[in-house]
Amino acid sequence: FNDGKPLPDYALAKVFDRYFSLSHQSHATQNFDSAGNQDSPSPANATSNLPKKGTGLGLTLVKQVIEHHGGTVAIDNIEDDVNTNQAAGVLFSITLPLAKPLKV
Repeated sequence: FNDGKPLPDYALAKVFDRYFSLSHQSHATQNFDSAGNQDSPSPANATSNLPKKGTGLGLTLVKQVIEHHGGTVAIDNIEDDVNTNQAAGVLFSITLPLAKPLKV
């Protein structure tokens, strides 16, 4: 469970697709000072303003390995629930079958 931002609805259907990455869907944000002028990043933090880009392969590979072993994988947005004190976020679920005992 990740209690960060929920995924956009369109991403839930694509998150396991090869080469899909949310970082490829957004543009780099620009920083502005209090006067409204665009900040020039210093060399030390020049890359900190850029979104981290993934390859879009990680969850694809996870899904393939889990399914190869007879399991399932799912990802869902979870809404705040005041009754159970559950925070909003993203729930990633992996289900694997129990192994059958080996006959010796």
